Amino acid sequence: MTRDELQAAGLAKPCVVVLSLPPRCLLPNSKVHWGTKKRARKRSRCAAYCYALAVRPPKPWAKARETSRFYFRDRRWWPDPDGCLGWLKSAFDGIADAGVVGNDKNLSHREVERYVDRENPRVEITIEEA
Repeated sequence: MTRDELQAAGLAKPCVVVLSLPPRCLLPNSKVHWGTKKRARKRSRCAAYCYALAVRPPKPWAKARETSRFYFRDRRWWPDPDGCLGWLKSAFDGIADAGVVGNDKNLSHREVERYVDRENPRVEITIEEA
């Protein structure tokens, strides 16, 4: 079966990229030195690129939907959903660089889900073809 036939049958495999939580300096309202933010942005983009290379589809998707699941250590520090999406901007750029989606402007965002995992704080980005 071709990829289009699999998609029509609802059997196309979504790409799941699991990353550690980005540094807090990448939050949209953080006030840090521009050099610190630049280095953190580069590391986040590179990590997302490397993990996305392993799960990317054979051909980049023209349009895609993503779901972000955040797992925090506890609820004492719990950013709002809009801030979480801004926090992942460099990760979305790295995923687009890896060839999962043609351009990150064609990536539509679903609701951000937030959970508690004391042992393994992380973010899971699930990308499906639209």
